[in-house]
Amino acid sequence: MSKEIIEIKTTDYDNIGFFKKFSQERNGNWDGEMLNFTDHNGTYQVVTYNYPNMINVGVTDIYLNQPFMAVNESTDQEKYFSLRIGFHGNISNIPNSTMNSEGIFMYDATQPFKITYPAKQRTRWMSIRVPYSFFKDWNYLLTDSFSRLLTENPKWYFYFRLPSHIESLVRDCFMIVNDKKIRKSIFYSRAYEIIARISILVEDQGQFIVKKNIHADDLSLMLQLKEYLLQDFSQPPSIEKLSKKYHMSISKIQRSFQSVYGISILKFFNQHRLEEAQRQIKYTDKTLLTISEELGFNSLPHFSSAFKKQFNENPSDLRK
Repeated sequence: MSKEIIEIKTTDYDNIGFFKKFSQERNGNWDGEMLNFTDHNGTYQVVTYNYPNMINVGVTDIYLNQPFMAVNESTDQEKYFSLRIGFHGNISNIPNSTMNSEGIFMYDATQPFKITYPAKQRTRWMSIRVPYSFFKDWNYLLTDSFSRLLTENPKWYFYFRLPSHIESLVRDCFMIVNDKKIRKSIFYSRAYEIIARISILVEDQGQFIVKKNIHADDLSLMLQLKEYLLQDFSQPPSIEKLSKKYHMSISKIQRSFQSVYGISILKFFNQHRLEEAQRQIKYTDKTLLTISEELGFNSLPHFSSAFKKQFNENPSDLRK
């Protein structure tokens, strides 16, 4: 029997307020910047800071025994730019468990949405929240496409898989999460660079920006579908089975996924499968043959050909 989902109401623009309340309700140990405790529902490690101009930057690492659903309600507060970067992989030989690879998810934090965090899965991400008004001071540093995105009236989302150069900046923050002397400065400096690099990404990948409203329930389903796709790369997904699982017609599930992620389900799966291969080549000692087999490629030549097509280099080049 599946476990009941615990629903938690959030205000995405007030990260510190949320974790303070979360800690109080669960007899946690929130000290104003860090939360690190375990209860019967799971294990939580959070470090988050508020900076001048109401900027917030933090990292979260959770493992849940029971699924949670975070429900962000619409608000009339000043618009907030919110950025979540899912992180994948081990750090400092921390024992591994099943994790997601969320990629880059950017959105207006004052709009309604739901995010489900599954049970028995470790999930880690970095979050950056900035009020729209502050970007006026940064406007000269941002690309034209990024500046236009922030001034659009409709609710919007941006999703893209996680490039290695941005992943390395997120890794820097997780590496020093327990170093109280430098983590506040490192978080801010890396957040500043990440926003600059994502500004360029938006300029280069403008077709992935969605400028029309997406119903909160449809968005929630697409977020769940994304996590489902990233749990197992051993075989390509069946669109027919997915439509039955999520109680949507084949045409609607494909259309909704395309609307949120700007890419088809199968192309999304294949791109992320190769991103996972790239991470395993960089950060594990597995052989290329083992990686290709575990990720469901028909043969090592098939894997090498697909890898080179996406990254413009052979997988063996990463091991030199």
